[in-house]
Amino acid sequence: MEGEYLVRDSMSPRGEVEAAAELLLDPNPKVHGPCTEKLLASGSEAILPLRRLVECSDPAARGRVQALLRKVEIKEWGEQFKAFLDRGSFSLEDSLLQLCKLPRPLLRKDVLKKQLDSWAQTLKPRVQGLNPKGIAKELWTFLGKELGFKGDQQTYYHPDNCFLDQVLKNRKGIPISLCSVYICIGNRLGLELEGVALPGHFILRVCGTRAVLVDPFHRGCILTKKACIERLSAMGYGLTSEDLKGVSEASMVLRSINNLIHSFEYREDLEMIHALQKARTQLMASNLPH
Repeated sequence: MEGEYLVRDSMSPRGEVEAAAELLLDPNPKVHGPCTEKLLASGSEAILPLRRLVECSDPAARGRVQALLRKVEIKEWGEQFKAFLDRGSFSLEDSLLQLCKLPRPLLRKDVLKKQLDSWAQTLKPRVQGLNPKGIAKELWTFLGKELGFKGDQQTYYHPDNCFLDQVLKNRKGIPISLCSVYICIGNRLGLELEGVALPGHFILRVCGTRAVLVDPFHRGCILTKKACIERLSAMGYGLTSEDLKGVSEASMVLRSINNLIHSFEYREDLEMIHALQKARTQLMASNLPH
C-alpha cells in the first residue's frame, strides 16, 4: 500500500512519524489507515508533528488530524497518570492538576500553583491564631465573598466544575471541587482541613479542639451535626457516625474521577470515559488509603 511504503521509506524513526502525519492530509483515504496505526504506535513522538498540522486549511484533513491528536494525547495522558501514581509522591493538589491535563495537555501547572501561593499569602495573616470557627469564617470571607468562589447550581454536571484549573478560573464548582480549593490553600498555611463525604454531598472539616463543619457550596455556612441530619433527611438520606469522618486525599481524587466519568457520560464522550475509568482502576489498585 502506498502509505505503508512512504512511511517505511523515511530516513529515520522521527522522519517516519512526520511522514505519517503529513500523509493524513492526503485526500486518498487508502493511506489514512496505515498512517493512523503508525502514529498511534509512536505515542508521544506523534504529538508535535500532529500539532503542527491541526490548523491546516482543508476541513476534512483538519478533522482527521484533530481526532487522531486527541486519541494520542489521551493515550499519553493515561501513561503519565500511571507514572505519576508509581512515583509514590501523592498529594490531592498534584493529582487534581494531573487530571486537568487530560483535556488540556499544555496546561501550565506552575501557573496555577503560583496563583494558589498568592492567595495563601494574602490569607495567612488573617487566620493566624484563630480557632476552627474563626478559620472557617475567614476562609469563606476570602474565598467566597472576596474571590467569588461559589457552588454552580445551574450547570452542576459540566466537567469544568470537576477540573481544578477550571474551578480556579471560573470561581465556581461542585461541593468536592470547592472543598479541594480550600484544602489546597489550607495546606500551604498548615491548616488542618479535611473533606467529609456525606451521602449525596461533600463538606469540609476545620480540625482542632472544637472542630467545625463548613459547606463551601452553600455560602460557607457552618454546620452542626443536627443541621447535617436535617439537610440529609430533606434529601432522603440518613446519617451515621461514619458519615462524619474525614476522608483521605486519595479518596477525594477517586470521588473526583467518578464525578468526571458521570459528567462525560452525559456527553457520551467515550474516549474520556475510558481514560478516566482506567485511571480509576489504577488509583484503586495503588497502595494509597481510599
